[in-house]
Amino acid sequence: RKIEKLPQATELANLRQEIEQLKGQLERKIEKLPQATELATMHQETERQLKQFEQMTPDLHQQAYKNHSLKSTDELLITAQQIVPVEVILAHFETHKKSEKHWFSTPFYSHPAGYKLCLSVMANGHGSGRGTHVTVSVHLMRGEFDDDLKWPFRGDVTIQLLNQLEDKGHHEKTIHFTNTLPDDATGRVTAGDRAAGWGIKQFIHHHELEFNCTHHCQYLKHDSLRFRVSNIQLMIEVVPFHIVLTDLDKITAEVWYSDPFFTHPQGYRLCLSVRMNEVGNSGLVTVGKSHTSASTGLSVYINILQGEYDSCLAWPFQGYVTVRLLNQVDKKKNVERTVQFTDKGSSGDNFEFFANERVEKVKGYETSEFDMPYDELKRNFVTNGSLHFEVTAVKILENSKGRSLKCLYLFC
Repeated sequence: RKIEKLPQATELANLRQEIEQLKGQLERKIEKLPQATELATMHQETERQLKQFEQMTPDLHQQAYKNHSLKSTDELLITAQQIVPVEVILAHFETHKKSEKHWFSTPFYSHPAGYKLCLSVMANGHGSGRGTHVTVSVHLMRGEFDDDLKWPFRGDVTIQLLNQLEDKGHHEKTIHFTNTLPDDATGRVTAGDRAAGWGIKQFIHHHELEFNCTHHCQYLKHDSLRFRVSNIQLMIEVVPFHIVLTDLDKITAEVWYSDPFFTHPQGYRLCLSVRMNEVGNSGLVTVGKSHTSASTGLSVYINILQGEYDSCLAWPFQGYVTVRLLNQVDKKKNVERTVQFTDKGSSGDNFEFFANERVEKVKGYETSEFDMPYDELKRNFVTNGSLHFEVTAVKILENSKGRSLKCLYLFC
């Protein structure tokens, strides 16, 4: 008992207890060792599979890029960043200037389910701009929605070289795709990924790129240029949409509606409506403008209807709709007017006007004037009690809210 009371004995007892505790912990760790080894093996296998997937990813992206059979927005994800207006950056300007090769931007779209395009830049210029200017071109690309679009491509593409000091003073020019351009620049791309480009050889002089203290402007900064495709306005001649108003003599104060039609696939839904009024003593008939006086014989309206694609379109609708009243005696004497939808008119959303069971809610309408004697209308424009109209073109403009709208074609 005296020995057990010695300080050394107490220390030995404490050490023995600590050793037993450590021994127990070691045994428990040894018991778990096979599981730890198995987990380590699984981790190594996961790492190996992850590396294989990373190696496959570029191939998968390439395969998806080459798959041009996708037709619907449900099947293809196009982010808002890919739809005009878009911005692209050309880095390493001096390197591109020395190489004298084309630099191509990432693709973008004119509008949802629209044309696919890209920019190309030659930093040291091309043709008349070689060695002195930057050359900028636009290329059509093979797109996912080409089957539903009108060809050849016609329109204006507005490009801005951005002032990198502040959001003003940008250098802006427009590239025009007209009917005088070659087919390899405006036609549908069927071979390769993109068409021959069309652009401006002298887009901007090299001297203008540097800092300008007078205008507080600098386009070339950190060896980079920033471009913005600010707007694409399509201008396409369309096949006329023919409308026949039958039984003209039976129409009094009631409104006659044409069948609905669309400005383009997945576009605005419109219809033509006609109202016959009493002809006054003046003997004039006005087609297109509603009056309360008795001097008006016929009023014609372009109506905006509720459509299947309204949630994907910009509102209010703004643009021009061209209507032609066909002369049944002499085709050279057809009467044509353009109905203009502006932000001052009734082209806005949720506007209720006359409607019947043939069409759903009318969201807006506009008119234009056709003035002629009533007997001339009956003699030259009415045949078998019917009037014949054609909606020949629809041009959609950029609206007052700054949202970029496009000029689209009629789907007939």
